Amino acid sequence: ARLMRQTILEQGTGLLRAMPPQGAPELRRAIAAYLRQFRGMAVDAEQIIIGAGTEVLYSMLVQLLGRDKRYAVEDPGYGKIARIYRSSQAEVVSVPLDAAGADVVHISPSHHYPTGIVMPIARRQELLHWAEREPDRFILEDDYDSEFRFVGRPIPTLFSVDEGGRVIYLNTFSKTIAPSIRISYMVLPHRLLPAFREKLGFYSSTVSGFEQYTLARFMAEVYY
Repeated sequence: ARLMRQTILEQGTGLLRAMPPQGAPELRRAIAAYLRQFRGMAVDAEQIIIGAGTEVLYSMLVQLLGRDKRYAVEDPGYGKIARIYRSSQAEVVSVPLDAAGADVVHISPSHHYPTGIVMPIARRQELLHWAEREPDRFILEDDYDSEFRFVGRPIPTLFSVDEGGRVIYLNTFSKTIAPSIRISYMVLPHRLLPAFREKLGFYSSTVSGFEQYTLARFMAEVYY
């Protein structure tokens, strides 16, 4: 509540202006700093796109990567993901934690839903090699609750070990703060940024500036 009041006082009428398509630079810088410190990810603010929940980001990714691609989702897995891809007119296949016959694979390697399995390092390397064999293959790394660990440090992300620019990283604040906050983000490899600006750069940001500025302050002041 205090940070919200400070945001109103300091931003003033700036809160009435439209946000950049990728989101407030302040929030993107705060997320980039967080990912560098806690997830070992060498990313910059320009790679980050803010969205009103991961469901919005999934739909944007179909537009970015193409509806002509075949999207693989885990089976068993979170059923809503497949429904969102299908609603965007994309072909979806359910695979038993395997990428056979797909162009884009949506996985949660740090904590599979609903089994709780952590994907072994060898399997992660196999997936990266699979993606590198074709120019238009990508892995969507859904890291939706990696912050929750009972023992040890978080497992390194696929994004942080990917050398070919084939991994798109997604995460959300819905698990760590509240479901109603509806703020999520994705990190694109540099090779996809020109395509994002061309195909999706005309969209308005889907999250209000007030919430973005407040969350940026919340993270910068190390409350997160």
